[in-house]
Amino acid sequence: MDELIEKTEIDEQSDAGIDLKELARAVLAKIWWIVGITVLCAALSFGYTKFLVKPWYESEAGLYVVSKNMTTSGDVTIANFLARDCIALISDHNMLKATLNRLHEKDVAIDPEMTYVELAKKIELTIIDEDSRLIIVKATDEDPAVAKAIVDAICDVAKNEVNETIGGKSSEDRINPVGGEDPATMPTQKAGPGLAKNVVMAGLIGLLVSVGAVILVYVLDDKIKNADQAERVLGLSTLGMIPHQKQTVTE
Repeated sequence: MDELIEKTEIDEQSDAGIDLKELARAVLAKIWWIVGITVLCAALSFGYTKFLVKPWYESEAGLYVVSKNMTTSGDVTIANFLARDCIALISDHNMLKATLNRLHEKDVAIDPEMTYVELAKKIELTIIDEDSRLIIVKATDEDPAVAKAIVDAICDVAKNEVNETIGGKSSEDRINPVGGEDPATMPTQKAGPGLAKNVVMAGLIGLLVSVGAVILVYVLDDKIKNADQAERVLGLSTLGMIPHQKQTVTE
């Protein structure tokens, strides 16, 4: 009975336990394979990002929500809420269609078949913080001049259309582009893609996948590889070892 209990405890220990030293040896034995996979993934990411992905540029401008007759703190609070309403109005499909029409009027080099849905994907509207009345308008495009033109068109349309919608008068406009008639910046540097970031991420993914594959193979492999493992799994002492020697068959 005692032998059966001892045998059961040994079996449970062998099933549940993982020898970390053996696992480390298994990983180190495949270290060059792991390094090769990591370098290969990083190299593929470099080639794809460098030669196949077109760079894009980002232009931005500010729209300031303010009224000339704003004198009290209540007026400031109302302007804060109006900033959020303005974002919703600028993102509306009618406003985006008006922006597209403005771009076509100015002969901006955009796809003539572009829809307002595609235009919306190029635009980002944000407020700096909860108490700010400054709306940041950003646009991305593969052509820096087109990115700037999109932002300028949004600000131009917003100044006219949004002011009419929220009841602003011509002498008391509540939303105005910061920086004048063409407030958008002309991008001079690429906004993306991030070559270094993509290469590092691909390398990390390759490293994790290769190490994970080695660990998975080790866990699923139930072969007894040495005397220590045989003693731990079977609970028996080894008396000797027979070396394995490859033989070549000659005729």
